Amino acid sequence: MKGPDYTMRWFGERPWALLCRDCPRVPTPVGAACLHCGEPIVAGDDGVVQLCIMHGRRPEWRPAHDECNLRAAIGGLAHIEGRCMCCGGTDPPDPPGMTRREAARAAVRAYRQREAAAVFAAALEREERA
Repeated sequence: MKGPDYTMRWFGERPWALLCRDCPRVPTPVGAACLHCGEPIVAGDDGVVQLCIMHGRRPEWRPAHDECNLRAAIGGLAHIEGRCMCCGGTDPPDPPGMTRREAARAAVRAYRQREAAAVFAAALEREERA
């Protein structure tokens, strides 16, 4: 019996996200360019290798740093902070002067801080109701 076909795999020192539980682990693709930022993957990086299907090309496996991959889903720092054009603001999604990877790290940091604050606030609210 054949196992499931996965369109995503993960790499890194240890599981770093829930997707690592459900997807196969692969060796870190040292030297390959990140799908999102273009910087090379280096030993010690965490990330994913995903099957990319682009118009007119054969499907190919492409690696991405974990923070670059998450930034692709959550948006840039200005989006997370509600300052981008889709939120009614005028700021570009990523801060000027940052590399794409630096901007991804800043966005993920802000996203995680916001999520941690929301969890803390929910815990306080539950405590107040008790």
